[in-house]
Amino acid sequence: MNIPKIRFPKYSNEWNYEPLNKYVERIVRKNKYKESNLVLTISAQYGLVDQCSFFNRNVSSANLDGYYLLYNGDFAYNKSYSNGYPWGAVKRLNLYDKGVVSSLYICFKNNNLIDSDYLQHYFETNKWYSQISSISVEGARNHGLLNIAVNDFFNTEHFFPNLDEQKDIAKILNLLDKKIELQTKKIEDLKLFKKGLINNELNNLNDCKIISLNDLGTTYSGLSGKTKEDFENGNCKFINFMSVLNDNIDISSLTTVKINSNEKQNKVENGDLFFMTSSETKVDVALCSTLSYEVKDLYLNSFCFGYRINDLNIINNEYLNCLLHSPKYRKQISNLGQGFTRVNISKNKLLELLIEVPDMKQQLRIVSINNRLKCKIDLENNKLNKLNELKKGLMQNMFV
Repeated sequence: MNIPKIRFPKYSNEWNYEPLNKYVERIVRKNKYKESNLVLTISAQYGLVDQCSFFNRNVSSANLDGYYLLYNGDFAYNKSYSNGYPWGAVKRLNLYDKGVVSSLYICFKNNNLIDSDYLQHYFETNKWYSQISSISVEGARNHGLLNIAVNDFFNTEHFFPNLDEQKDIAKILNLLDKKIELQTKKIEDLKLFKKGLINNELNNLNDCKIISLNDLGTTYSGLSGKTKEDFENGNCKFINFMSVLNDNIDISSLTTVKINSNEKQNKVENGDLFFMTSSETKVDVALCSTLSYEVKDLYLNSFCFGYRINDLNIINNEYLNCLLHSPKYRKQISNLGQGFTRVNISKNKLLELLIEVPDMKQQLRIVSINNRLKCKIDLENNKLNKLNELKKGLMQNMFV
């Protein structure tokens, strides 16, 4: 039967299998009267957004007369496939009263047979992918753009319930989206609070010694020259250079590699700090992370180097990690980066960085504040993950 796995008890009839054009009307309204100069693009996370803000530059034509004009509530289908959207993305204009999109987009609005919120949620599922795959011309993916005729798109057939059931489905998903939005905001606020509180503590240190990184610890290199076979047959964990962007390393995301006996000296130890020597952006270069839990047989790759404190009675590794993430030190480190296609940093110059070392009581106070707030943030992130999992399950099972 054409019914969803999860359903409100008051509904029992099968869903209708009908063409999209019964429920929507194509938009071919052009911007010929220059009603809007806000050029929109589709973001997987945020929907239809301001192109200039999204790309930090204008990639549209100077003449916007031929662009489609959309009003709040209208939909647009971008036929470009991307990560997580193998058959393109359909998004509704929610953030602005009006805007314009490229004529490469397929635009439409719902009629009175379908609820707009329901339709928005439906296009966030994968239930419509099979219809799109059947009309996409085989072998015609050109520069990421699917070859889909407009009429074929509107003739695709979908399972839709009656209007009352649509509204009930949309209502429960809207409530869940609001809960996710509030939880996300709570986490963002906690992170800002943590950052502000830690920075305030770091800006009010007393009686500090000034010592270079070079004098506080020693370094070891990441491993280079690994082959395909080394990774396929490995039994040791291997941190790639992107992994160090996190405050703490996620072991589940690491690859494995085979380590030779002469490379054993480069093994990571609990409490070491890691730095990147090469990055695509100046902001990320040399961003340090620390390993705060026990792990066996862990190594870095050649984009990283490890840093081990000589005497933990002089400086605490977690305090040092907090300090190096503070705005003052991030700016100093960022200014060391050089390069055009990639930003590179000299390890020797980084080790010349002068570090403020207060007494251990001040250091441990900062570490304690940081860890308590981090635990709170982790707890709230777990709640957010559960909400997202709940939504994922409902999206899979409340639609046909």
